[in-house]
Amino acid sequence: TLLAWGLIFAGVLLAADRLVAGAGWLWTGLAGAGFLAAYARQRIRGLMVVGCVLLGVAGGLALGGAGLRGGFFVALGVALMAIDRFEPDPEKRIWRVGVALALFGALAALVTAGWLQDARLAVALIVAGVLLWLDRERAVPGATDREPDGPRPT
Repeated sequence: TLLAWGLIFAGVLLAADRLVAGAGWLWTGLAGAGFLAAYARQRIRGLMVVGCVLLGVAGGLALGGAGLRGGFFVALGVALMAIDRFEPDPEKRIWRVGVALALFGALAALVTAGWLQDARLAVALIVAGVLLWLDRERAVPGATDREPDGPRPT
């Protein structure tokens, strides 16, 4: 049974390698999966970090091969965020770097797709800002009604 599943898995991976034109994403992903399997057995943080980074690079190569601009940075950012999910860092340094890379990739995708010239993006940004502002008001009641520290300029 294990041999049958192994053959099916290998066949699916080889078919996927043919569908997505990219340089080595499959083999990079398999190496990353191997590092994560080693991490699952030994619980050595370095194995997990290398595995996540390799899987992020593999995802980025696959997305780039599929023609998605900025996909490499999005995939690598998500992989870095996954490191924080495996072993959370109280200071969230790796999480922040991952978010920054993912946002950079998303911005690159928006620029190449021409969305920055679209009025719908401006409306979406305004709506997102209003929602964040309303959420802040809910979290800190009267946040906009507070007096600033010190005397008011006249």
